[in-house]
Amino acid sequence: MVSILGKGDSAVGYSALAKIIAVIFVITSIITVVFVKDRSCQEAKSGKEAERLTIKDALHVIAGNDQLKVFIGIVLCYNLVVQLAGGIAIYYFKYVTGNEGLYPIFTTAAQFAEIAALFLFPILSNYFTKKQVFAIASFSPAIGLAGVVLCGFFAPQNRVIVAISGIFYKLGSGLTLGATTIMLADVIDYGQVKLGSRNESIIASFQTLLVKTASAVSAWLIGVGLTIVGYVANAEQSASTIMGMRVLMGVVPSVITILAFVIYAKGYKLEGTYLEEIMEKVKGNKTEETEE
Repeated sequence: MVSILGKGDSAVGYSALAKIIAVIFVITSIITVVFVKDRSCQEAKSGKEAERLTIKDALHVIAGNDQLKVFIGIVLCYNLVVQLAGGIAIYYFKYVTGNEGLYPIFTTAAQFAEIAALFLFPILSNYFTKKQVFAIASFSPAIGLAGVVLCGFFAPQNRVIVAISGIFYKLGSGLTLGATTIMLADVIDYGQVKLGSRNESIIASFQTLLVKTASAVSAWLIGVGLTIVGYVANAEQSASTIMGMRVLMGVVPSVITILAFVIYAKGYKLEGTYLEEIMEKVKGNKTEETEE
């Protein structure tokens, strides 16, 4: 798209594509605001006072739900990995491998793998525990990114290795997306049992907040990282700069994705019999509310 819109000028191409995306965002946001109504809107129409939560209430939910804190750490790590690797990839293929044409191969293979992983997630969940699935999700990106870096050393123009690396990279991403979606529901149920209120809006909104936070932090890290390694735009890079780009592309995201697994293994406890107990208590609360 950048190439087509810019007709050879990448700056013009990116600018044009950004404008198209902005228009799409505005239109779809307006459609959502106008046509999607939540429960509080229906209650307001019936004359019922909608429940309102203060910032103090929100902070109480965050402080009191230890599993939400674990969820925040995991989702933040996951998004940092995706944003960092995705952001640095275009620089990596252009300057380290010397072939920008490998970038769309890497990203296309990665996107198909992410979609496939979402379909694969429920199948794996039937044969493995949550922890085992999350281990696959966490270590797959590290394998894929290591493959990209090693390919840059030994076979920088090998399209097959680049595509396979892309598959491993986003296979883990897709599995993580499936796992965190399930985790989100479990964290909400856990919060209801522990704090006495569900607070779906507060907990669910954290996922969007974390995506935005990771996007901002990763953009900053990429900028700072490229500056530290001595990157110069549209010029031949020094050996130290190229090595720095390899670290930014492979090592840093790999460390973060492994950190996500460590956070999960050490802190996440909503599985097995303990989760079943939580679910039974939630069902019991719903039954009591129905009877009332």
